Amino acid sequence: MADEERKAELKFGVDGTEVQAGLDQINRGVKDMAQSVARAGETAAKGISSMGDGADKAAQKVAGSQRKISEGIKRTSDDMEAGARAAQRSMERQTAALASGTASVGKYNAAYYQSLSAIRGWGEPKAWELGSARPHH
Repeated sequence: MADEERKAELKFGVDGTEVQAGLDQINRGVKDMAQSVARAGETAAKGISSMGDGADKAAQKVAGSQRKISEGIKRTSDDMEAGARAAQRSMERQTAALASGTASVGKYNAAYYQSLSAIRGWGEPKAWELGSARPHH
């Protein structure tokens, strides 16, 4: 009995139709996921690109506003300089007139000065105080 050899042959049968169906389903799922990831990437890229477009437009608006502000400041500065030059010329003419004794206080100022002199008891104003040429000493 020890020398007896027994041979057995075993056969297994596997039905792979369900396995193949499962693998096909997994493949479809992987493809769908890859397409979803690709679409999400495209959407993100468009969003980032549009952010850049918006930044360019905003930068152009800021530059335009800065230019307008700068031009306004320049115009105001030029106007102020012109006004200062005109005031300086006027003061120079008035100073020259006062220095030469040809300045007149004008009829309204003369009337005011006469009234003020009478009220305060200063007596009659002198001719040069009413606008005539001032006497030189």
